[in-house]
Amino acid sequence: YFFESPYADDIIAQAVNGVGLVSSATNLCAYFIPGVDGGPTTPTSLLISPASGSGPYGTQATFSAILTSNGTPLSDQPVTFSLGPVSRLAITDGAGQVTVTLLLLGTPDTYDVQATFAGTSTYIPSFSTGSFMITKQGTTLTLAPSPASGNRGVDGLMIATLKDATGRP
Repeated sequence: YFFESPYADDIIAQAVNGVGLVSSATNLCAYFIPGVDGGPTTPTSLLISPASGSGPYGTQATFSAILTSNGTPLSDQPVTFSLGPVSRLAITDGAGQVTVTLLLLGTPDTYDVQATFAGTSTYIPSFSTGSFMITKQGTTLTLAPSPASGNRGVDGLMIATLKDATGRP
């Protein structure tokens, strides 16, 4: 579907696919003008740190990123960090830096950790990816009473307690 404005070559475009999904591009509520790109034009760069690492399941890991445009830090901009099933949004400071702490809740495996800047009407989106391994967390099993003893055929009370490496049952 095309709509022509009363002004020479301005248009709005909509499209429907075979399953009825309707899409449109609004150009931020302005008409498109053929031959004129109305999108953001200022490049950005995002650098995540650390670029690689590891940590046991159920613990936390801290990540940072620096957002710049042509070498100048961008402040007050949202950056989303993702690692496995966990995401967190944070805002850059005056130096363009942002830091988050993420819970390591993915099953033990190697994941991409990604910092993403979605862009604005001025700044082009950017992202940075690192590698992070979530490892199995150690456990301990204790029996009480210790040492365990008893006689055959006599019921006794014995308690087994399983805890993770941080001491949580």
